[in-house]
Amino acid sequence: MPAKHQVANAPLQAPEINQTTNNIIPGSTDAKQDNSQLQVEPSNQISSDVTSNKPVENIQENIESSNTNQQKDSSRVALNNDQKNKEKATAKSTKIKIKTNGHYFYGGLVAGTDLSFIKYQKMQQAGYNVGLLVGYKFNKLSIESGVTLDKKNYYTAGEYFDKEKIPFFRNAELLSAHGYCRMYEIPLNIKYDISSHKKHTWFATAGLSSYLMDKELYHYSYKQNGVNGYGSYPYLHTTKNWFSIVNVSAGYQLQMSPKSNLRIEPYYKTTLSGVGTGNLSITSVGLNVGITRRIP
Repeated sequence: MPAKHQVANAPLQAPEINQTTNNIIPGSTDAKQDNSQLQVEPSNQISSDVTSNKPVENIQENIESSNTNQQKDSSRVALNNDQKNKEKATAKSTKIKIKTNGHYFYGGLVAGTDLSFIKYQKMQQAGYNVGLLVGYKFNKLSIESGVTLDKKNYYTAGEYFDKEKIPFFRNAELLSAHGYCRMYEIPLNIKYDISSHKKHTWFATAGLSSYLMDKELYHYSYKQNGVNGYGSYPYLHTTKNWFSIVNVSAGYQLQMSPKSNLRIEPYYKTTLSGVGTGNLSITSVGLNVGITRRIP
């Protein structure tokens, strides 16, 4: 019994504080205050970190702006290179175009009317010519040839018709003859461009032609033993007159497309020697119209 009483009367002791380590015993009010301080400290640290990251953000912005400027500079360089390449390609194509325009082959079709007369006597109805034309152009000059089928109608007095090849007229007087001849013409001309402006060209040509006679048909008026008579007779493949006709012409040419041209060409032709059965001196004038195209 006396022991139990001593325990009940023992004084209560206050909680101990370790002064050397400043440790706070759990359950005290100071522990709660210290916990609140510990909770606030991280927020202060984060704000300081954010503040300390501003120079980094500025560096990143500078890097991004530098990259953007570099991209712009590279784009400008690329555009300049593309423009230079295009200019070089344009200049090269222009040189090629000038070269091809100055020297090339061409061919075409030509057709026209023909008025022929002998020794400038009266003319008959108009004839025609139709055929092919080929040429080679270099700068303002061109060399042209081809082949055309010509039909010429004409009249002549008997004195200009050579009768040596017709035995009948040895004993008869030829008064007059009229008819036609059909022949193949092979020209060899030089064409010169006098003036060129955009699509319009004025030109002149000169050269020689060959006549290969295919057919002649004459209607004769004659007198034999004081009696007037009339007769007709055809002649085939009588003569070949090589380079015995002079050609001159002047004309106008219109460029219809980069490769095609329309030409209108008045011409004059005269023989240097007699052609055909009667060794006739034939002069012809007319108008040719042609379409030519560059090859290729």
